[in-house]
Amino acid sequence: AAVIGLRGMARRDDFILSTNKAGSGNFDDIQYTKGKTRYYLQLKHTDNPDNTKLAHLDLVPLLHQCFESFFSIIQDPTFNESESSEFIIYTNKQLGPKLFQHKRQQRMIDVIFKTCDTGEIFNFTPDKNKEIDVYTLLENSVKKSKEFSDLSPTEREVKLRMVSKFLTKLIMVTGQKGQSELDEVIVQEIKQHDAVEVSSQRYNMESRSEERRVGK
Repeated sequence: AAVIGLRGMARRDDFILSTNKAGSGNFDDIQYTKGKTRYYLQLKHTDNPDNTKLAHLDLVPLLHQCFESFFSIIQDPTFNESESSEFIIYTNKQLGPKLFQHKRQQRMIDVIFKTCDTGEIFNFTPDKNKEIDVYTLLENSVKKSKEFSDLSPTEREVKLRMVSKFLTKLIMVTGQKGQSELDEVIVQEIKQHDAVEVSSQRYNMESRSEERRVGK
């Protein structure tokens, strides 16, 4: 949120930045609204050096949670269809071996969200290999859920159609900076756009001081 806010101000965007937005489910981490476009971000960081690959066992449950949030958001009467909405999963993980084989389409994204040039930005496209196809795996996961069993046949049909729509819209942003690395990105943004020079050591010292003050 700090990185995005600093960049938005530097670009003089007319924006609204929200965190922990109520009613957005898994897409409540960060919401950035600029003009008629609203970006919903789900952040998945890991600081575990042994857990840097994204595997099906982790991804499918995450996609299911995000899909339920997406479905709830677009069903809300306050959701504005005329506005452009981007749903993003942002992670410092890379694709695991199986997911790396999955068909995907490279996508463009507003540079305001990027923290690393070496990552990949894409959406999954249907894959003929049903063992790895996230469309098939997500649909099966949705069918097995209690929420699905409580629906009428017509509601079930509508919801299953939304699985493909969700995955077509969903943008995966992988290989980005982890949570522990973002302080340095913030420092660079301040140095680049502000007249005040701030050293990393001073910034970290002030951050810890502020955390202790808030903690009290």
